[in-house]
Amino acid sequence: MLMSICMVLTANAQDTYVVAGSSILLGSNWNGTDTNNQMTSTDGLTYTLVKEGVKLEANINYEYKIVKNGATWIPNGDNIIIKVDETGIYTVTFTYVVGETTPTATAKKTGDAEATEHTYTVIGSFIDDWKTDFDMTESPEGTWTVEITGLAAGNYEFKVRADKGWDI
Repeated sequence: MLMSICMVLTANAQDTYVVAGSSILLGSNWNGTDTNNQMTSTDGLTYTLVKEGVKLEANINYEYKIVKNGATWIPNGDNIIIKVDETGIYTVTFTYVVGETTPTATAKKTGDAEATEHTYTVIGSFIDDWKTDFDMTESPEGTWTVEITGLAAGNYEFKVRADKGWDI
């Protein structure tokens, strides 16, 4: 008697996969339970989400992750980055294959758009623990700077923000 066993790695029927990240990409900011960003699958193995009409600006890092069942963030480490070479309107397709560590995304330009004028600030742990933004100024060469004085010696964390948001 010949017997064979075939195993296929699939997600459980009750598993959900949601794309969470920049609100510019997804309409909500890092919301791992947003049903508007829930991925779908036809085979229980490959999950996708398509977002149309997304305005992306050239050379900006837009970040995202996949969230399984509202709690498990994939990948476990750094966020995944989408970056385009040309400002425009895009269709962004997110793909995750169950069992793989890194989801993917593709951005296809579908229309033209003008770049947005941004303001840039620095915020961090150095003055009042992430509560105050310090305005940056742009030099004629296009370099943005800010001088923050009166800091005690130590290690500080900071982020450069566009338009006082956490998206870019």
